[in-house]
Amino acid sequence: PASPNFFSAREAYYAILYEMEDLLKLVNRRLEEAAVLPPPKDIARSIRMARPAWLSVMEFREVLNFRMGVAMRKRLIAVLDELASLTGVAQYAGMVDLYQGVSARIAGFGRLKNETSAGSRQQYAKLDQYGRSYGHGARKTSTARVWMIATDPTLPTARPFEPPIPISPPPSSGPLLTTTILVNSMPLATYFTQVYDREMIIRPLRVTGLLGAFNIFALVQGGGTTGQADAVANGLARAIMGHAPQMKGVLSQAGLLHRDPRVVERKKTGRAKAREGYTWVKR
Repeated sequence: PASPNFFSAREAYYAILYEMEDLLKLVNRRLEEAAVLPPPKDIARSIRMARPAWLSVMEFREVLNFRMGVAMRKRLIAVLDELASLTGVAQYAGMVDLYQGVSARIAGFGRLKNETSAGSRQQYAKLDQYGRSYGHGARKTSTARVWMIATDPTLPTARPFEPPIPISPPPSSGPLLTTTILVNSMPLATYFTQVYDREMIIRPLRVTGLLGAFNIFALVQGGGTTGQADAVANGLARAIMGHAPQMKGVLSQAGLLHRDPRVVERKKTGRAKAREGYTWVKR
């Protein structure tokens, strides 16, 4: 056969993978001979920030014209990440020929992060015609949809919005009080009787210092009170990004922007619960 990977299930994929691995060994050897490994910590940190955004599974299929699974992409991306890091080291070391050659070879597998963020990726949720932001949250089997609107449009956290067409405001039954939080059309203290659940919901407002800046309306379903409270907090944190995108670092550091993936472990056959066994008596 023309290729040693002819008898493999994915000949084109393994041909590219082994080529990248051979290139990685070559770059490592060149940099070790130049005595530039490992790089200083500040340079290594800037190199990690400048890594390209690699193509997704579907984009790999369209560009390279072969099928690829998630595990196969993960293996290839691991090699490409190392190549991108070593390419940055070669750039800082002044090895222009090595930097240009490797950069040209891996350029077809991804694009720069700034190009991706300026194009398809959305930095924060958009406001609707009434100035509301929306966030979806989940925890265990609970899901929550949260809407937020600024109590005062002159606040620095309230981004200006331009409706596409003039829309008359909906009829209101009365003025809303500041920091009104409604969950399933019920006040927060009425729906969640536990203090811990209420503190969990308003935690995104506390860590960002935005207590009293928004009126909040949430629709939640599924699960118990603890899961519903965490789901509302997750949706609330994502809705805050619509009004105050500069708070992303604070919310991310507090672990409020991403869903908690933990769920209850399923019951097993022959067990009382997930792992608890039945009482056994010999006689």
